[in-house]
Amino acid sequence: EKNADGIRKLCRGVDPAGVLALIDAHGAPDRAIGALRPYCREGKALKALTELDALCALLTQSGCDGRIQVDFSIVNDMNYYNGIVFQGYIDGLPSGVLSGGQYDELMARMSRSGRAVGFAIYLDLLERLGGGQPGQYDVDTLLLYDDTADPLALTKAIQELTEAGHSVSAQRAMPDKLRCRQVLVFTEGGITAHD
Repeated sequence: EKNADGIRKLCRGVDPAGVLALIDAHGAPDRAIGALRPYCREGKALKALTELDALCALLTQSGCDGRIQVDFSIVNDMNYYNGIVFQGYIDGLPSGVLSGGQYDELMARMSRSGRAVGFAIYLDLLERLGGGQPGQYDVDTLLLYDDTADPLALTKAIQELTEAGHSVSAQRAMPDKLRCRQVLVFTEGGITAHD
């Protein structure tokens, strides 16, 4: 709630400067991340800030520059999410159409190893924008990649395809029921047609 007085009361006997910095650390990624650097110099705090910085760099490279806002007051169910949480908005709609986050600990509770990020798109809100009938394909291009893919290079390849007018789904494996016009493979050497 960005309640500085309430935070000071909770931090009795402890310097609240780092926690209060979270209140002021909002807005463009450079501003928000820069405001937290003095408080995140080691351990988990530094690791989390470094991951957030890398994520913002990927989003910026993908063409989202100027459309990303960092805000540490957005809190979803912390029993479910254990990392970054996000919301997405579209001009012309009064509320978020996308909501999600990282939930690695849920995977562990299900006896699964791995990391997980999920999201929901509120289609009922998107229907308010109107639009045409769904096409024959779910996506124009399915772009397959593997664990060795450089995230920045992959993001750039996706951006180039979308700028060329393609809708793109980037996946590590071929989905069972995805309908696409073409399947391409991303490797260190570039993009090639799938055999």
